[in-house]
Amino acid sequence: VGAPRKAVRFEQAAQGVAGGVGLRQRWYAFYWDYPASDCQLDIHNREFRVVQFMAIAKTLDSIVRFKREVYQQVVKIFTPVISDYIGKL
Repeated sequence: VGAPRKAVRFEQAAQGVAGGVGLRQRWYAFYWDYPASDCQLDIHNREFRVVQFMAIAKTLDSIVRFKREVYQQVVKIFTPVISDYIGKL
């Protein structure tokens, strides 16, 4: 579907590290037209217990507090990309 030109910056306070740790993350949007059960989470080291598909605006309600700021950036960047893509289907 798309990806922003600029990486999303994420500052996270780490245990024992003053000032936190900065991460640059590259996010991509993919169109998935299969059941969630077809998403194989065990191909690599598993980070998530389950896959749940939802409207991008609803994702902010399910994010842990320390990651909320980066997800707000992702929602802002990807909402128009997703809307544009869906409009072309």
